[in-house]
Parts: sequence; C-alpha cells; structure tokens
Amino acid sequence: MVFLDANHSRVDMEDVQKDLSPLVEGLAPAQSENDSQIPFMMASDGVAKRDIVQEVDSPLTGRIIVEDVIFSEKNGNGNVLPENETFRRLLFERTPGLVQSEALLKNTENPNKSVGKAMIDEAIRHSRYRKKKNRTGRSSDSSIRQGSKTYVHVDHTYLASLYHGGMLTGLGLIISELELLVVSEKLVKTVIVGLGAGLLPMFLRQRMPFLNIEVVELDPIIADLARIFFGFIEDAQMKLHIGDGVEIVKEMTNISKSSSINDIPLRSEIPRTLDRENQCGKGTGDSKGVHVLIIDVDSDDPSTGLTCPHSNFVEESFLKTAKESLVAGGILILNLVSRSTAVHEMVISRMQMVFEQLFSLEIEEDVNKILFALPKKGHFSNDGLLEAVIRLEKLLTSSAPWGNGPNIKEYARKMKCLK
Repeated sequence: MVFLDANHSRVDMEDVQKDLSPLVEGLAPAQSENDSQIPFMMASDGVAKRDIVQEVDSPLTGRIIVEDVIFSEKNGNGNVLPENETFRRLLFERTPGLVQSEALLKNTENPNKSVGKAMIDEAIRHSRYRKKKNRTGRSSDSSIRQGSKTYVHVDHTYLASLYHGGMLTGLGLIISELELLVVSEKLVKTVIVGLGAGLLPMFLRQRMPFLNIEVVELDPIIADLARIFFGFIEDAQMKLHIGDGVEIVKEMTNISKSSSINDIPLRSEIPRTLDRENQCGKGTGDSKGVHVLIIDVDSDDPSTGLTCPHSNFVEESFLKTAKESLVAGGILILNLVSRSTAVHEMVISRMQMVFEQLFSLEIEEDVNKILFALPKKGHFSNDGLLEAVIRLEKLLTSSAPWGNGPNIKEYARKMKCLK
C-alpha cells in the first residue's frame, strides 16, 4: 500500500506506476512469468483540484499542510458536499490519508471577513507564527481570488466532517440539563481539548450562544493556523488556552473540588476563566464543574494503535479525572480512531468501568467511533433518544435555520448503549 500526499496532486499516475514497478517486481514470487503484468489498484479521495495554501514545520506536530481542494464527485468523503465548492483542509504529514479538519469556503466582497487576509496581520502580531512561501515559491495568501476583488471566508455554519455531526448528536443525552440552563439564562460550561482548525468550536459558538467555550491546544502553531486560515476567533464566549490537555483537565478537577478558584495555584496557561462571569452578565450553571468535555486530539505515537486520541487520554486515571471534572448532568465526548479491534475493546472497557453510562456511535463512512460517557445514569430508549435530539435541534436552530447542518436525527438512530 502506497500513500501519495498533497505534493503529488499534479503527478501523472502512469509516472507513479513506472516508478513503483521495479520495487513491486522485487516482491513478486520467484516462479512468476517474466512477462506477466503486475496490476495496480488505485483509490482516490475524490479531489479534482488541489492547491497548497501553506506548509509549516512545527517542533511538536511536524509538517502541517493547509490546502484548498475541489472534489470531483458530489459525495467526496461520504458527506453530501455542495457541488463545485472549494474546501480548505488541515493535514499532518505524520498521519497520511487522514484529514484533520475540513472547512467550506465561501466568497465575500468584504475583505474584513476574509481568512488569511484581513486577519493575518493581527494574528501574526500576537503569535510566533511567520508566513512562508510554499514549495512552488508562491505567496501562501489565498484569501483573494485571482483576477478579482472577491475574498473567501470559512462558512462556520457548515460541518464538513461527519464525526463532528456525530459529536453534536451526543448533546441530546443531556438535553434536559441544557434546556434547564437555557431557561434559567445560565451559560453551559464547555471544554474542548484539541483545536485543529477550530471548526467545531466556531460552529458551536454560532449555533449555541448559551455555551461558554474553553478550547485547549498543545501546539501554538496549530492555533495560529486556525486563526489565520480558518477564521478562528476568541471573544467573550470563547477562549483558547495553549497547554497540555491532560494537565489542564486535572486543574479543572482541582478547581471543582475547591471552594475558591483563587485557592489553587495556576500556571499561566491554565484557564482561570473557567469560573468567570461572562461579559454579557450571565453566570455559568454550576461554577464547580464542566457540563460538556470534548476530547478530540490526535496521537503522535502510532505504536499504541491509536490515531485519536493520544493514549494519555484513555488511561483509567485520566478518565476518572475527567469524570470528576463534570457536573452530575454533564457528558464526556471522545473521538476514537483506531483500526485495532483490541484497542477499541480496551478503551470501551476502561470507560465502562469509570462511567455510569456509555453510548457509542460509529460513522460508517469514516473510521471514527464517538463515545459518550455520563457520570450519572440516565434513562434513554431509542425513541427517547430520538425525541431528545429533536429537542436539541430546536436549540441549535434558535439562532439560524439548520440549512446544511448534519442529520443528527439519523445519527441518533444509530447510537448504541454500551452500559
């Protein structure tokens, strides 16, 4: 099996076959006929056009690539994609074949809304990121369409990644808690470990203005790329913290056990704002815990059999810490990616031991399995879960029509109770 990366987008497949043939012939059985042809089977990701926007090397993540693609087929990765639209993707060279983030780009004539243009100066001003030229020698700023004054911006109302829609569905498991907080005008404490391009946090920020979102990212270069090329922003509703997600969740747990946040000595990267009053005047529902904890980080150690998350996030000690950080009506949502059945069983077994209730959702068109863990047992039948997701959809559409939003009702039908 041979993987071609983004730099092979303009390479003729016949040339690739010619280069590979001598290597493959060396693997052929000794008794094979000399003139027999070796068949090649090629699988495409459906990309018709690919432009590399930016490449940068990170000491923590390695080479990171931002690219713009147009799909040759409407269904692309299994999702229903807008036809002839451009998508911006974030890729890590260390995990070939896996797209970290994918965003839909839209045209705008307002340069203040563009990504990579109006926001780039401010992002560079407060970051250690420095703009580079890509391998073709061209400037990496692709926010302006060639030959026009049309700019592009990321459509944060659209979730291109199927598993993001799956994660969203799990909020139906705590719909009563969410509705209670919304009615009482309290903010829902939400912590997302793993920023990527910032697409899920930005979607939640727009669709669920009652969330108080804290995002944790280990790599500051990824944070800069999210700001510059994917339109990620911080404001009163959303804050970003650079640091180790495992350590920060531990600090959150200490805070939840303390009578005062000031009693805990916090490092500069630890989110003091977890117990803040929002600038709009709304307090959080429970100042001593988190309502929604999302773990969506990749692993840099393939020897563990895990692509997502890092093995530290599925250790029993961390799972217990995560449970303690949640309020009684809270939820842990974990993105699990592994091709090993044994690894899946190990992670599920540990979560079953720690949490009172566990649900799973497999994304058929993808390798992701989403796990939803509750610190307190609820009572959900299949019909009850579907009803809860319908109520969730009402919350999601209170600020804007659903439009191209994910089919969370269909995901709800596929969810399974594991405990």
